[in-house]
Amino acid sequence: MMGATPGAGGWLEWLAGAAALLPAALGYAEIHFRLPGIPSRLFHREPELLFDLPHRATHGRPVPLFLIAKDGDRYPATLHRAIVSVTGPDGSHRSTSVDLDGAVPGNRWFERVVPLGEDLFPEPGDYRVRAALDYEANGKARRLEQDNYRHLAKADFRIRIAAEDLPRLPGLHWGDLHIHSAYTDDAVEFGAPLAATARCATAVGLDFIAVTDHSFDLDNALDDLRRSDPALPRWTALLAEIDALGKTHPEMLILPGEEVSAGNVRGENVHCLVLGTRTFFPGSGDGGDGLFRNAPTLALTDLYHRVRESAPDAVIAAAHPLDLPPASHRRLLNRGRWHTEDLAHPGLDFWQVLNGRQDEAFHAGVERWRRALLAGRRVGILGGTDAHGNFNRFRQVRTPFWSMTNSLQQRLGEARTGVWCDGPLTEGALLSALREKRAAISTGPALGLELLRDGHRHLPGGTATGRTGWTVRVRVASTAEFGPLESVVLHVGDMARGRELETVLEHGLTDFRLDQSWTAELPAGGGYLRASVRTVRDGVTFHALTNPVWVE
Repeated sequence: MMGATPGAGGWLEWLAGAAALLPAALGYAEIHFRLPGIPSRLFHREPELLFDLPHRATHGRPVPLFLIAKDGDRYPATLHRAIVSVTGPDGSHRSTSVDLDGAVPGNRWFERVVPLGEDLFPEPGDYRVRAALDYEANGKARRLEQDNYRHLAKADFRIRIAAEDLPRLPGLHWGDLHIHSAYTDDAVEFGAPLAATARCATAVGLDFIAVTDHSFDLDNALDDLRRSDPALPRWTALLAEIDALGKTHPEMLILPGEEVSAGNVRGENVHCLVLGTRTFFPGSGDGGDGLFRNAPTLALTDLYHRVRESAPDAVIAAAHPLDLPPASHRRLLNRGRWHTEDLAHPGLDFWQVLNGRQDEAFHAGVERWRRALLAGRRVGILGGTDAHGNFNRFRQVRTPFWSMTNSLQQRLGEARTGVWCDGPLTEGALLSALREKRAAISTGPALGLELLRDGHRHLPGGTATGRTGWTVRVRVASTAEFGPLESVVLHVGDMARGRELETVLEHGLTDFRLDQSWTAELPAGGGYLRASVRTVRDGVTFHALTNPVWVE
């Protein structure tokens, strides 16, 4: 999308800002943005046309294949037929074709779901999928595979058809608390339509998602990505669509939110998740609108105050706090990192230490969180993917106007937050559970921790008073998809001694489930209990961690 054209003096700033955003852009690639006098190898007079599908699904259920078209109002195309080829785990091949009835995406967004039946995935296992499209554009018959992006390798989709649903425990609901939708839309990327995102999340096995588009996208005009509109038409449209989807897709709870750019203690832009809000909070400092217009709109402390004042039920989390911005972001966008003083602020409910990948930032974030707990901070941890529309593969611009790349990472639902809710899962129940930190994070297994005494039951986020008479219960559930238990650990934080004590729970090397209870004496002088688990499948390790049960 181009929208209104900036003046000649603004092109350099516009290009520099867009280029600075590229290392963080993990969504579908925008190919129609051009600058006068600068050729683009990526541009062509067709809408962006691309297929996508979930990275996993459960055997016996239809797999949705999404056909997404963008900018069809400017570059119309007629869609004729989709041809899908599937390679099974045993090397066998199956295919199907679907007549698209000459559907013409005559507006900016168009999406079509092609259901892939059980006959294409006859047994659990890892499958490869290729999708072709016969279509007509500019008066010529054409065929694409996977997408119509130029100079991009057409890699297979990979989908795991699991024999079972995601691992479950009683009362535990799975969700992705950091995703971006089509309301993220700028010069280099765009997210997936919200209806497709909800349907994909359901196929993956999630119960809820939080839509957290960037504040610097949500304040733009509908037809001009460089101009903010005080009437907030994008934000208003997002809320209206969430409400509408709640009626047409009641199986998926969609939590409204934002990823707000705000100022850290050094006046640099960092990202903060505000979950469960219908009040917009501004933050355009690192939106790339200009080289010299990159000061934070609000300081973090001001943001916390505004949220508590106007959206008291909302949840606030530091987004990917241990990720370090590249040098280009620091110079051009004034992006910084979360410093110790920022993370210690009492207005912060959570740190999102799991951001789609079990990488160095994840492990460093867990260790930093452990030290904060021992120092007396009652802060929780969250997990999400930061998926910018990528369900199965992400496609992104590598070099502006010149090259693209794709890979397998930060896919919707791969990193999850599990939340315990009593009764039906509603927006109010979900927000209440999050405010109380009744949550665990996972890339695979389900993990639960309880303290029980005299009819009292404390889940993660709760507070137990008194040292004696408590029963500790740890439950783990894994599946063949994530492998058997490798390690299950109870961590006891003893704040008087300033250390964590670890108890490794016994289990069999081929066990997929564990349910152990024992009587324990809790630490004197205050502390906490938390649990962690690792499972392994085909050399890949999966993690789950609970939030603490605090002890007074």
